[in-house]
Amino acid sequence: RFRTSFYDKMQKKLGTEIKGEPGEKLVDTTLELLAAESVDFTRFFRFLTQIAGGEDAEEKFAGEFNNRELAGEWLQTWKELTNGTPNHSGMAKVNPVVIPRNHRIEEVIRTATSNGDLSPFHQLLERVTKPFDECDAEIDYEAAPSAEEIVSRTFCGT
Repeated sequence: RFRTSFYDKMQKKLGTEIKGEPGEKLVDTTLELLAAESVDFTRFFRFLTQIAGGEDAEEKFAGEFNNRELAGEWLQTWKELTNGTPNHSGMAKVNPVVIPRNHRIEEVIRTATSNGDLSPFHQLLERVTKPFDECDAEIDYEAAPSAEEIVSRTFCGT
């Protein structure tokens, strides 16, 4: 039951409806590629959703990979499997634009505790409570952390 649910949900994220072993293979090879290339999970699906919606996001998508050629090959396979018509509206409902990233949360905590300024907290809270909405915020809440922004230990111990 878990397995079926997992693959069904991943198919939604990919905008595909490939059942059985071929669908599972697509999901498995995608996740293996993301891990091997250290691709940010959220940004991968964000840019894929933009591509599915007809936006010119292929360069941003490829930029998430160490090996841009692998990105292009995967994307070509995905386009072929979806016959050029992925389920964009379904993807937009399951692939958030923004998530509460640890480095942004850390910034908010640091600002609140150092000078009592809660405005960054309220801005972040407003943004992450609408994770599927497009937004032109001054702060790039979509961005993965840079090397110096990585939070290696959080309050929950992760």
